[in-house]
Amino acid sequence: MAKLRTDPIAVADVREFVEDHSDFEFELSVYNQLTKLGFACDHGGTYTDPLTEKIRQFDIRATWTDQSQWLLPHEQIRLAVECKQLRDNFPLVIHTVPRKFDEGIHDVLLSVNPDQFRLLTKEEITVPAYVPRAMKWKVAGRFSIYNEEQPVGKSCAQVGRNQSGITSTDSEVFSKWTQAISSAQVLADQACEEGARQEYRGALTTLILPVVVVPNGRLWTVHFNADGSLDAEPQQVIRCPYWINSTFECGDRLTGFSYTLSHLEFVTTDGLTELVGDLMAEMNREDYFARGSLKRILGLETGVSPAYW
Repeated sequence: MAKLRTDPIAVADVREFVEDHSDFEFELSVYNQLTKLGFACDHGGTYTDPLTEKIRQFDIRATWTDQSQWLLPHEQIRLAVECKQLRDNFPLVIHTVPRKFDEGIHDVLLSVNPDQFRLLTKEEITVPAYVPRAMKWKVAGRFSIYNEEQPVGKSCAQVGRNQSGITSTDSEVFSKWTQAISSAQVLADQACEEGARQEYRGALTTLILPVVVVPNGRLWTVHFNADGSLDAEPQQVIRCPYWINSTFECGDRLTGFSYTLSHLEFVTTDGLTELVGDLMAEMNREDYFARGSLKRILGLETGVSPAYW
């Protein structure tokens, strides 16, 4: 840290910090944006990092649930959102390549009330503590929200210019997106228990995404071909999915399972609206997340109905 000047800080200095350097005002604007888009949001809470076991603070956790009376399982989107107030002279630049076939995937979590639905297991389980309450569903191909050959981020850095020339760093943004991943892991653990809540009538699917939001005009991409050649000139964008492939243990220690966050979404404020719109459009598809297969797992297409129906 550079040596501080001895002059006392004044009102103008604090205002300059708030307007040009603090993320808090930007967080509030993103919080209000998500609320208007129909999400229930938590702002500024703490959690224990699953990996480091240290106390950390999240920016925003946002949940949207479709509780249509005719639809089962109910469907939910959970976003672990971190906000970064980047300056226009130090934007984020993401290097992208065409997405490979085996990267066009993401996991969906299915949680149930085991008194109403039993998830498929290799053998009959009668001890309540060992009865699974949740499972993951790996979504790929035409069912996935991430398509093969579409641009996907693989490296990123903030880029600016100082007196010596071009300069870059990835440290500040790296801190934000790793926080988003850690926060999303906690959301996955919580989602394992959600299907047992009465309002979900016994079954709930949840899509969990870590998201980093930056101001409009502060996100760029540079797209490369698979052979490493530059495909086009750098361009400003409003959204860029980023490959992370982060796998962790989800649920309790007796019935838990591995869960993978395949992508993180870098978005501007305009891109956040687009992302939410695209996710909700996916939910309206007849083949959303291979819905028929999920219903077969729950016995909803075999004539087997839970007793409470």
